[in-house]
Amino acid sequence: MARIKPGDRTIEIRSGRRLVTLEHIQSQSIRNKRNLESDGIEFGKTLRHIAADPVRTREYLLSVSMIASLKRAAELGGVP
Repeated sequence: MARIKPGDRTIEIRSGRRLVTLEHIQSQSIRNKRNLESDGIEFGKTLRHIAADPVRTREYLLSVSMIASLKRAAELGGVP
């Protein structure tokens, strides 16, 4: 195991990434639970609207794949 020096940038990066990952998983879990509890009609409508718009489709895919969360990690200083 490596020794950790005070102010080690590696620790800061890992902490930022961890925070962003936890935020994303928490919000995605809440959305998934709502979708599972619903009748599915509204969720289906939402997906059709997203699929009909290439810009929204891209944003949606970046979000669910956690790629968009890299921007949040950069804001926190978690991505070099």
